[in-house]
Amino acid sequence: MPRDAVILSAVAVTIEPVLEAAARVTTELTVRTLFGRAVLQLVDPAGLAILSIQNSTRVTDGDEVARLLPTAAPTPLPTWWTEAVVPWGPHGDVGARILAELADRLGATLVLEDIS
Repeated sequence: MPRDAVILSAVAVTIEPVLEAAARVTTELTVRTLFGRAVLQLVDPAGLAILSIQNSTRVTDGDEVARLLPTAAPTPLPTWWTEAVVPWGPHGDVGARILAELADRLGATLVLEDIS
């Protein structure tokens, strides 16, 4: 089972900032898409996905954000909700670092499932 993450941002997540964030963490990844480009994956040289990011969805209901992500800091509305998954373990740690870099670049909130 993968480790879930959500990015709440003022803009939709697109491929450019994802690739820029990834390049700050590692240069060994390639990109592939799934499900008619609904999911962007960063994969290692062996073809293992270390980060999968779904297309962003615009959200206008703050109560729904608070219900689904009770630990998230309050976010100005409307916001863009972007779901991502990373594997547990070392490969996932690289994916999590990319997500943190991406959130930082976008001035976004990152909610990443922890091990507890």
